[in-house]
Amino acid sequence: MEETLSGKGTSHRVNGIAIQARHYGPHLPLDEAVPNVAKTKQRSVEVLNDTDLPVYNAGERCGPPPRTFVEVTSSEIEAKSRKKNLLWILVRLHAAEKQKVSGWTGFNIAVRNEVEVSKDISKGYLPTIDAPATDLSTVNEVLNQSLKIKDSLKLQSIVVVFDQALYAKATEIKWKHKEKFTNLILRMGVFHIICTLLGIIGKRFQDAGLRDICIETGVIAEGSVSGVLDGHRYNRAVRFHKLMYEALMRVIWSGFQTWIRENRAHKKTMVDNFFGDLQTLYDNVCEEVFQEKLASSSATEVFQLFEKYMDCLRSFQNSGCLTLTWWRFSWAC
Repeated sequence: MEETLSGKGTSHRVNGIAIQARHYGPHLPLDEAVPNVAKTKQRSVEVLNDTDLPVYNAGERCGPPPRTFVEVTSSEIEAKSRKKNLLWILVRLHAAEKQKVSGWTGFNIAVRNEVEVSKDISKGYLPTIDAPATDLSTVNEVLNQSLKIKDSLKLQSIVVVFDQALYAKATEIKWKHKEKFTNLILRMGVFHIICTLLGIIGKRFQDAGLRDICIETGVIAEGSVSGVLDGHRYNRAVRFHKLMYEALMRVIWSGFQTWIRENRAHKKTMVDNFFGDLQTLYDNVCEEVFQEKLASSSATEVFQLFEKYMDCLRSFQNSGCLTLTWWRFSWAC
């Protein structure tokens, strides 16, 4: 990138790249042989065309189409994820002082050591458009080029992934020309989705004590709190929310034990035995032992009782209730 005194007049290239998911199995025969692309050491950038892009007149802004009421229910995948997270919390509770069980990320890597992970196939970089990336004309040209790629590959639809800034512009154009771009599925990148979610959580809970917890615990420095809560300090924000989630779940588990003792006394021995049996997973964190504990009948019963206790916490209708506020935070994480 060029260096200027004011920062004006520098170039910023937004790369377009075509990605194809890797599929295992028999491959369909091609109509014609695919030519080999020889590697070159070219260091210059090839521009899509020498002419200026057609000006896209935005005109009156068009909002999203009306949507009907959608009832959101807990899916099987979500319920299974909550079970895995609770199991991780309980294993970590076995030794708070001399902890040897990894955090959330390391633990999930350790218990997924037999899962095959395959990366997508990079088909190549798309031609460069010699125009500012954030202009509506440029975004409109990207959508048109995506349609040409879809048609050339004879696809019914194609997924186009943008960052947050370009996604907002592309979505506005699609709303206005929904019939033309109906076969384009616009998506925001996973990184930007997480950043947006972190910003929503921070905005909603920062005045409920979340900002004070960041500073007083020493997890986040005072000068970095604003960036963490608005989702701009990605690594620090993700680390903080993992720690906050674990801390809240430990408090909820403590309340669950009290609830069992007072309301399900005949189940207390079973819950205690299940917690004690997790010592084997604590000693050997691997996928085999983890799946064995997850599929046991006692684990299923404990998870069902824990969900009933969570329903009791949800039953607090007073919006000013502190328990309900922090339960909502743990659910958001």
